[in-house]
Amino acid sequence: MLGGVRGIAGAFPLWQTSRRSCSTSSNPGTRSGISATWIDESFQVHTGDLLPARGLFWNPAPGTDPADGIYVHYGFTGTGMWASPKQGRWAVLLTNKLYYGRDRQALIEIRNAFCASAFE
Repeated sequence: MLGGVRGIAGAFPLWQTSRRSCSTSSNPGTRSGISATWIDESFQVHTGDLLPARGLFWNPAPGTDPADGIYVHYGFTGTGMWASPKQGRWAVLLTNKLYYGRDRQALIEIRNAFCASAFE
């Protein structure tokens, strides 16, 4: 779709922007301003068999079953946005991993626990 280029730079939004983005993506009835085709394509894996699997904006959420249809987008600072069009649900975790250093393991555990809690 973009010739192999991933057209994003991370998720650095305010709460209101995150809410609008996730709501538009996860609830088919609220797709105002963004084409339904692009939203559908953004949830598709475009990297074939390469790992990790990547989409145009959303990636399959780590530790979830692909059949559950839960996707995530991470920002460099630690923000995470999850969406599931299948469930009509979304969740946002605002964090700042850079404040305490760049060790990722603690944040990975928090993100995975947050996702499990939000989509159980």
